[in-house]
This record gives sequence, C-alpha cells and structure tokens, in this order.
Amino acid sequence: MSWITWNTSLLLDVKPFDRYPFAGLEMVVSVFDVILSVSVLMSQRRQNRLEKLRQQVELR
Repeated sequence: MSWITWNTSLLLDVKPFDRYPFAGLEMVVSVFDVILSVSVLMSQRRQNRLEKLRQQVELR
C-alpha cells in the first residue's frame, strides 16, 4: 500500500520512482511468487519422501 501511495504522488514532498502501472512492483511480486512456489514444491517433495520412509518402516 505504501508503494502505491508513494508512486501516485499522494505525498507532495516525495518524488515517485515507479510510475503507474507499477512495473517495479509487479517485478518484485513476481520474484516473490517464484521463490514462494519453489519453496512450497521443495517442502512438498520432502514431505512426500518422509511419508514414503514412514510407510516402509511400518511395513517391516
């Protein structure tokens, strides 16, 4: 919210650094999405491996 307020010139003494349509904000959010997606996939893979190990231990 502060990013948009800063860059829409709602604050009179502040010079905008990312004008509408906020390409910089879009890039930051996209990078965050990629990092979040990768971390979720890695976590799911790890949980899947642990579940397989638990199943193997229960079978013995």
